[in-house]
Amino acid sequence: MASPQLEGGYIRIANEIVDALIRQKLSGRDLRLILFIIRKTYGYNKKKDAISYNQIAEALSIKRQHACSILNRLVLLKMVTPVTKNGNTLTNTLEFNKDYEKWGVLPNSVTVTKNGNRKGKRVLPNSVTTKDNNILYNKDISILFEEIWGRYLRKIGKKAAERHFRASVKTKKDWKDINKALDNYLKSERVLKGIIQDGSTWFNNWRDWIDYKERVPGERSQESEREYQERILKAKERDNRIFDIKE
Repeated sequence: MASPQLEGGYIRIANEIVDALIRQKLSGRDLRLILFIIRKTYGYNKKKDAISYNQIAEALSIKRQHACSILNRLVLLKMVTPVTKNGNTLTNTLEFNKDYEKWGVLPNSVTVTKNGNRKGKRVLPNSVTTKDNNILYNKDISILFEEIWGRYLRKIGKKAAERHFRASVKTKKDWKDINKALDNYLKSERVLKGIIQDGSTWFNNWRDWIDYKERVPGERSQESEREYQERILKAKERDNRIFDIKE
């Protein structure tokens, strides 16, 4: 029989916060993630902690992509805050926002314009009705950049890389495309040989890698094929001049 004791550890949390959590309309997974973050922070007498998607997925017994989705929702609700330092978001470092007056609520719908600005009350529903539901919010982008930056091999020029990322990744399709591009790049022959671009360079040109395919050995590239045809044509013209052949 379980018999928890305070001697085994406890969380110091104000009753006011517990009351606010009780009032807040959250799904079961949302609440479980909030409790997990509180356990990882307040449970160790600290305000913030580095918590990865894998940790969340393991703790909640869910898939990693679901962990990302739940965390994004709580960030948009302003219940969880990604920690920043000198204007840069620290990788996977999260903080529970105890200022419950800033938390969002869950209405029936909310309108989002194409530039990502929400109209009306500062709220967020379980199912968002939008003019373009592929739009990524600013805080989504911060979290997604840290995720894909963690996969990149040559982490040079992070600020420039994030600037390029924000300028080019605006929708869910863009997010899918940049992951496909990075997969292709990491599997490419040049990377396997150790020739890797700085992060700032690759994130500026990542679209070049969306449909990239390695050239089969012996197969001419489009450029070399064009040069080959030109060489054949010039050789034919030369032969015609030598033998005075008229077509």
